[in-house]
Amino acid sequence: MKISIVGAAGCMGSSIAFCIATRGLAEEVVILDVTRHLLEAQAMDLGDAIVAANQDVTLVAGEYADMVGSDIVIVTASIGSLASRVSSPGEEKSGKVLSSRQELISVNIPVIQGIANAVKQYCPDCVMITVSNPVEALSYVSYMTSDHRDRSRFIGFSLNDTIRFRAAVAQAVGVTPKDVQAVVMGEHGDSHTPIFSSIRVKGQPRSLSQGIKENLIEKLHGHTKRFLSLKPGRTTGWLSGIGIADVVRAIRDDSEEVLPLSAILDGEYGYRGFSMSVPLVLGKQGIRRIVDIDLSDEERADLAKSARVCEAATDFVRQTLDIV
Repeated sequence: MKISIVGAAGCMGSSIAFCIATRGLAEEVVILDVTRHLLEAQAMDLGDAIVAANQDVTLVAGEYADMVGSDIVIVTASIGSLASRVSSPGEEKSGKVLSSRQELISVNIPVIQGIANAVKQYCPDCVMITVSNPVEALSYVSYMTSDHRDRSRFIGFSLNDTIRFRAAVAQAVGVTPKDVQAVVMGEHGDSHTPIFSSIRVKGQPRSLSQGIKENLIEKLHGHTKRFLSLKPGRTTGWLSGIGIADVVRAIRDDSEEVLPLSAILDGEYGYRGFSMSVPLVLGKQGIRRIVDIDLSDEERADLAKSARVCEAATDFVRQTLDIV
């Protein structure tokens, strides 16, 4: 398997490259970034880590043309509110702090379009995983730029919400996170919807009191605010690295594991024409199927609110791209 990572000099991109390469999930890993000196430094360090991990992985610090034949392209490049630089080929350093969701989308549309056009040129049959935020809108930009190729090949990474939910549930009920199964759906953002009815502890359904549910929701929705309040000057990265590695393994192995990720919907859960997080089964060609799980009336109502946020972001993309 060949995997290319665009934006690999940044915290998130380098974490993803590290997890994929040191776990031996690909025979070749191509890393790309506009900040060439940082990219080459990352390549030196990551190359040593690959050797130390005893993995037979070819690492290339490359350009777009080096993506030829990639099975998966992972996009972390963006101009973001936490970033002081732009980590995508062809873009100038920005340093601008973006204050609104629409501004964040609009300034990143040309970044994602440039990458998607390169993918269309060099590896049109790949699976494209967008990690850049707002992930639902920018994954849709990739899909539209790629001339409406099969929607199953376009995935938005939103697994972190579910990982945090499972960890929070485990802490609340006194077990380890590996004993908990649960999913988060909807927007990868403030309106995401924890699906409490999906909770399984050691394979058995587990209900929680209303008080515990409210505490968990408050904890999950406050995560980003807590992170930003620390003024880290960087995006999150390590969790995304672990999560993307799990997604890559599921694609490579046809594992049948259910992973909540953003997909472009065509009637599933009653929604169409935009991307949001739903339970997916992945395979070598991307999304094998979207899993329909039963939701409570309250969960459906909460998901509808989150879906409206995702749909509004997509409408803004369509208006910006002048798509009827």
